[in-house]
Amino acid sequence: MSKGSILIVEDEWLVALNIERALGKSGYGPIYSVATAEEATEMAEKHRPDLILMDITLEGDLDGITAARFIHERMDVPIIYLSAHTDAAYVNKAKATNPRGYITKPFDEKQLKIAVEMAMNTKPSAKPEELSVPGEIQGGDGLRRDIDILRSLVPICPSCLKVRKDREFWTRVIEYVKKHREDFPPESRCPDCSR
Repeated sequence: MSKGSILIVEDEWLVALNIERALGKSGYGPIYSVATAEEATEMAEKHRPDLILMDITLEGDLDGITAARFIHERMDVPIIYLSAHTDAAYVNKAKATNPRGYITKPFDEKQLKIAVEMAMNTKPSAKPEELSVPGEIQGGDGLRRDIDILRSLVPICPSCLKVRKDREFWTRVIEYVKKHREDFPPESRCPDCSR
């Protein structure tokens, strides 16, 4: 069974080939490989990979950071940057796109595998439109998942059980409810609104 699909965006064909082989041996697949930002956006939309490894400096008119922004506007896919650049300007520009990692070249196979494993197993924080409430809190293996869902829904302190006054959070909740009013069952309405 595959650990997940990966899109490699790398204009140095030998580097791309080495990455593809290393990750293929580790159980990832299918693995797609392209050399330009334009190809990256097309392949990402077509194949919806589980992870993208993105070189920053690419052939063509667009760089990897621009491609990452474009892809993130259309889908939620984790991206790890690959770059020989370590200066603050590049790193800060990359950080603005919320990547799951930044690997500097040259890198070894072990470093690459660890970064990919970490990115594939780190769940992004839920956006308001993606939040869902579990039907009931489950025990056993599902408990951790249920606690994570609950924590993303309500900013509650696990020690004192007080709900934090987090204005940004409540603004997102209100926006979500306004957007999805028709999805709420009638019994969830307050007595005043039920009249």
